[in-house]
Amino acid sequence: MTLSADSRPVAAPAALLNPSLRELAPKLVTYQCELQMLIASIENDQNCSQTLIRYANKRQNDPDNQLETVHHAVVYLGLIDTKQFLFCFLLLDLSPSQRAKRVQLLIRAKLTADLFRTTGPLNKDLAFVGALLTGKTLLRFAKPETVFMLFKMSRDSKEAVRNFDFGLRDTIRQAQIIVTKCDPNSPKRAPMPAEFETLYQDALYWANTLLWTLDR
Repeated sequence: MTLSADSRPVAAPAALLNPSLRELAPKLVTYQCELQMLIASIENDQNCSQTLIRYANKRQNDPDNQLETVHHAVVYLGLIDTKQFLFCFLLLDLSPSQRAKRVQLLIRAKLTADLFRTTGPLNKDLAFVGALLTGKTLLRFAKPETVFMLFKMSRDSKEAVRNFDFGLRDTIRQAQIIVTKCDPNSPKRAPMPAEFETLYQDALYWANTLLWTLDR
């Protein structure tokens, strides 16, 4: 896996059209994301609201106790899971092809966020976004610069994500090693410590559930 920026032309930022999500996006990569604002912003976008509730019900897997509101969905999922849902909702290209590659990208991003230790201008949210940026052709925006603009990253954060600095490059590589050795279909499958096997299985379930929801 080569970590590099994409040089394709900048695509039209379709996901920026909703004012509520546009206002919310910069707060998703900081510690200033208040729960009430998060809920209100999602509620103001009908597609996002319906998708989030569907995702939360899929995660809960309890047909007798369906979640019916954004508030209940966010409370059930928690802030981290809700943020990661939103990153994927905003950034992923959901074209019919390359689903298997999207699963692998999401697993890599999830593991990167789980493993990353906040340092310098980077936190776990930015690490998740940075890992998504390694899937060049799987995102709706053609250039990383558009993503940086969407989240209004500070100069230091933007450069750190762009260059995979402050341990991000090594963490993404560690995540990829876990994928390679834990994936039962990988030719390089090898025994790994139980904690890594669990992290991989959790990330795999999460990725498939999220894509099942977003593809609907």
